[in-house]
Amino acid sequence: MTLLEIIERALVNLGEDTDAETVEEYKQGFSIAGHVNSGYIQVCERDYRPCRVEQAELDEDGCFAPSDLAFAVIFIEGVYPAGKAGLAPPRAHHALPDSRIRVPGAKEETVDVVYRYLPALLENDGDAPVFPERFHDCLADYAAYRVLGAGSVLRQQRAQFFLQEFERKRRMIRPCGAELGGTGAGAVCNKYV
Repeated sequence: MTLLEIIERALVNLGEDTDAETVEEYKQGFSIAGHVNSGYIQVCERDYRPCRVEQAELDEDGCFAPSDLAFAVIFIEGVYPAGKAGLAPPRAHHALPDSRIRVPGAKEETVDVVYRYLPALLENDGDAPVFPERFHDCLADYAAYRVLGAGSVLRQQRAQFFLQEFERKRRMIRPCGAELGGTGAGAVCNKYV
């Protein structure tokens, strides 16, 4: 589902029309896209924890900068010899005060970095979440919860239903790599979850 489809599903949850005028009204007046992104961040940080493998070049000191990687790094799961992420034992690494990561005993070589990252927010109508599509509707439930939560007591009670649905669906999401049967570099960060 795209951001627009998630917003339309949230409007259906709210009992509203899904025409372009209503969508725009909820985007402007209720910042429904912001509520979708709020739920998206929660799912990515707590449940799906997207992982990525990327190659990094070490400098003459045996260091690389996480800021040079494609996405904002939340946590580095491991540093491996090039092409061996998830297959060979990880190499020791530690952070330096200047925010670089040092890999002792390795100089001017390429390594595979396995890291958890925070994906870009859903800003355009065509943007889609990174986690499996069968769980995208939980973001519509979360957006409906946030819109209804600021109303009367009856609206708040209805909002609780959507919050419970969001939580129920969220608990079914497995960490990145788990859908592969626990194999691959994405499973490295989630071995004991």
